[in-house]
Amino acid sequence: MSVPWGDYLIKSPEFIDELESFSKSELFKMSYFEHINALKLVENLKKGDIKVIPYIMPLFMMHIWLKTYTNKF
Repeated sequence: MSVPWGDYLIKSPEFIDELESFSKSELFKMSYFEHINALKLVENLKKGDIKVIPYIMPLFMMHIWLKTYTNKF
């Protein structure tokens, strides 16, 4: 059984706040990611489009990593 990330992201208070932060992440200012419309991905997920979960999750985890660890080095 897999982790229900889509449900966590849109229903869990901790993840909801972080999902909003994700859509404005510094990650999407980097050259490799600047053409990704994170806000649209988040909006689609909130509308029930579970097909975006495989796209969001790696980016979401990278957002968390950047936010948590890059400022410590």
